[in-house]
Amino acid sequence: MKKLILNFSFLFLFISSAFPQWTWQNPKPQGNYLLDVEFVNATIGWAVGQHGTIMKTEDGGETWAVKTSGVSEISGIPSYTRIQFLNEQVGFITGTNGKVLKTTNGGLTWETKTVASGFNPFSDIFFLNESIGWVCGQSGRIFKTIDGGETWNLQPTGVTTSLFTLYFVDQNLGFCAGFQGVYLKTTDGGATWVQNQTAFIGSINRLLFTSSDVGYAAGEYSRIYKTTDGGATWQFQTLGSGNPISSLLKISNSEVIATGLTQIYKTTNSGTTWNPISPYNPTIYTDLSQLSNGSFVAVGGGGGIFKTTDAGLTWTTKTPGVGIRIYAMAFSSGETGVAVGHKGEIRRISNGGTDWTQVEFPSTKSLNSVAFSTNSDVWAVGDSGIIIHSTDAGVSWQSITTPVVSPLNCIYFIDSQNGWIAGRNQTVLKTTNGGQSWEAQTVGTFGTNFNSVSFSNFSSGWLAGENNAIYYTSDGGSTWNFKTIVNAPFGNSMSAIKAFNDSTAIVSSGSIYKTKNRGLTWSVFQGGNAHNDLYFIDQNTGWAVGGVGQVAKTVDGGETWAFLTRGTSNDLHTVCATTTNKVWIAGEFANILYSGSGGITSVSPESEISPKQWNFYPNPGQDKINIVCDGLPREVAIFDAHGKEIKAILETDKEINIAGLPSGVYLLQIELPSGQRSVKRFIK
Repeated sequence: MKKLILNFSFLFLFISSAFPQWTWQNPKPQGNYLLDVEFVNATIGWAVGQHGTIMKTEDGGETWAVKTSGVSEISGIPSYTRIQFLNEQVGFITGTNGKVLKTTNGGLTWETKTVASGFNPFSDIFFLNESIGWVCGQSGRIFKTIDGGETWNLQPTGVTTSLFTLYFVDQNLGFCAGFQGVYLKTTDGGATWVQNQTAFIGSINRLLFTSSDVGYAAGEYSRIYKTTDGGATWQFQTLGSGNPISSLLKISNSEVIATGLTQIYKTTNSGTTWNPISPYNPTIYTDLSQLSNGSFVAVGGGGGIFKTTDAGLTWTTKTPGVGIRIYAMAFSSGETGVAVGHKGEIRRISNGGTDWTQVEFPSTKSLNSVAFSTNSDVWAVGDSGIIIHSTDAGVSWQSITTPVVSPLNCIYFIDSQNGWIAGRNQTVLKTTNGGQSWEAQTVGTFGTNFNSVSFSNFSSGWLAGENNAIYYTSDGGSTWNFKTIVNAPFGNSMSAIKAFNDSTAIVSSGSIYKTKNRGLTWSVFQGGNAHNDLYFIDQNTGWAVGGVGQVAKTVDGGETWAFLTRGTSNDLHTVCATTTNKVWIAGEFANILYSGSGGITSVSPESEISPKQWNFYPNPGQDKINIVCDGLPREVAIFDAHGKEIKAILETDKEINIAGLPSGVYLLQIELPSGQRSVKRFIK
């Protein structure tokens, strides 16, 4: 089934009070974004990233193991944005939890150092030595420690926009930059910071100085800025085609490497010219570190890790990183699974194994849904009316010729002979002979687009689609009747539907809706952001998945839902189970995760603050969102999919204009009149 695709990259959010018990099956060892990498020497290196990810290598980046900090996060699993080791034993990590982790034994154990109370996401950390260091982050905050992180003092900056990067030349001279080109300089260790006017356009992601006078700034729109007068003036060059430059690495005073999203560049003449040292790659690079002369490791999207030993002439992939998104999964009773997705992606796992193998098929048409009709017969449908069939449980595939050209979004078999396919432009097909032939059924009006189909028996079935389209049949599809969910927002896209019996069905959208009387009335239940797919193993136990890795579970037929700990913050598009315990979830970057406990580890609140204290609507929103709380919020902030602050346009004290935002996932943070801060996510 084709799902709503959400743009997501470095979204920073708080998820659960316990570390998740989802096992990565693809890619391995894990697929969360890596945001920073640091090598201590030629063999030992560390990488950190989204969803509390910490990884370590002890063989020069050839193999990597996932590590945990061992620290309990009351407010949830953070994204770690930066790691810095001063030597093999002493290292620091910071991130969106507003804390600093410190190790003094080479990462065997980590200790939490609280910087300040409240919600203070940090973007960067910079230590000059084992005693003196700084962190910077949201709302213009910079903190300094002179005792190795035991205590921290807030330094006045005079700005309130988010700060993304810090660099100190010595204990006095330092620089800081961030959102929308804000740029600060200190000459007294941060006791005072002076805001300087620059030619920066857009945000600055990383600063690097090779001397007190010469420095570089990595920015948006592929811009590299350089100063030769201690930051008083800056000149820029444009590298690539507009993607942000995310990091900078000093090799020598004249040699610097810049990491862009899709390419890595190097200068050997102090920034006069820059040349690519990596092939163009759709994989997203975020950071790079040097192991030894000519040897580098780059990290990035989807857990990607790449290495060169010849100064960038050739690169080897250590973990694959960004993969093609998966839209749907299905399993046979023998626990052979098939996953399908974008551009003809097909993956297969057999007999309850742990490794998914890629299956070659000569088509780049996206496959949107998959279903088993027997333990060996499996079907997949997709764009341009493609239908493919396997008689050996997904090992090999053949195309089925039909006159349909509209995209097909879903397929469902009630037994080995009877099945239905639905898609765009009123397309509904039925087979009664195991797929040997398919007959068109008439449903709805022209332009009706269906996302999901489900039958409880040969006669009773449902269709769900865009613009609140829900149809019910009691005669196997010969006739279909439109059903209205009165309290559903106008224009909702119904992404998944499950038929329980002749009368009962459940459908997911921005919320979860259930009927017990063939659609005459519907009850609405909160499903959070878990609305891309539904799967029920029986009439009581089911799961829902959605954007930013959200997983919800019900054990009472959808009446109530618990938010589960997550293994990722990447978007999920599909969920499938073979028992009440064995569950798979999949989505962006070809991520596939497995739980042998039904996904249960702990229930996760959306926020430290009770939802009764504040809320907002609508979600998803198009033009405006409205805040509901007692009194007036002290502060309102919006963060984009890169974790960067976006100016909140307030129409009134509680009404925010989001019409100018691109489609995607965002975080809405408010400070309540009580002084408490809370974050909720919304979709535009």
